Amino acid sequence: MLATGSRLARPSTAGVNEHAFDVDQIEQAVRLEQHLKCLADRPDSAARNTVVVAGGGFTRIETATEMPARLRAILGNAADIKVIIVDRGEKIGASMGADISVSIAEASAEVGVEWRLKSSVTGVDASGVTLADGQRIETSTVIWTTGVHASSLTEQIPGERDALGRLHVDSHLKVIGQDDIFATGDVAYAASDDIGNHALMTCQHAIVLGRHARNNVAAQMLGVAPTPYSQPKYVTCLDLGAWGAVYTEGWDRQVKLVRQEGKALKTQINTQWFYPPAANRETAWAAADPLIPIA
Repeated sequence: MLATGSRLARPSTAGVNEHAFDVDQIEQAVRLEQHLKCLADRPDSAARNTVVVAGGGFTRIETATEMPARLRAILGNAADIKVIIVDRGEKIGASMGADISVSIAEASAEVGVEWRLKSSVTGVDASGVTLADGQRIETSTVIWTTGVHASSLTEQIPGERDALGRLHVDSHLKVIGQDDIFATGDVAYAASDDIGNHALMTCQHAIVLGRHARNNVAAQMLGVAPTPYSQPKYVTCLDLGAWGAVYTEGWDRQVKLVRQEGKALKTQINTQWFYPPAANRETAWAAADPLIPIA
């Protein structure tokens, strides 16, 4: 069974690898945290006080909306702090859906996040970024969040892959065309329902995919019937810094909870739901059951 996850998709944009930060792995998040704390030792300047977040998806928005409070704690309330999201879209949060974008725009305005729309970063250097329209933003901190790509180990397995490098699998998570290879989590391109949706590269889907893959590998070895993977319910919970969080249901992301109600749920997800079970046999077996109801 292949369950080797994913890595940040590194772009060809000039200077990103040399000068930008990311939060894809714990080591990179620690590196960014150390950098932010060291900003307090630098003289006051526009570059020191400005953070640019480039890329897309949830990570970009969650990182940016947390950043104003983080910078104020480090640099003090007197610092002229700027946090800027560079986005190709025409409206704030438009790629997230019409309903949720309203909350994203409201939260951005309230916590102090600026959006540079209809633009993209074409170059990063030690003192700032250059945008596609030629604009220059002086900054000492560029955070890159351009999504992830499946583990390169997928390339060693004969089979069809999607644009993100994920192996196409059947309903039992067996790699199509391979009798004895299963793929799960971020390396599997798996249908999550029967109306055309597919699992995303998120913990929400990886946890359920993992339960089914482990079960079906054992089922094949024991000669018993496997359990088809199905996860028709899709939800999101987007952290928006001091504003709170927004919780949505459905692939069209209908907003159900906002602000502190959403934040309470997000805190529960981050501190309880995603942690592994206690290290005892009964609890571990119960947590691995693929038939656990999905709330």
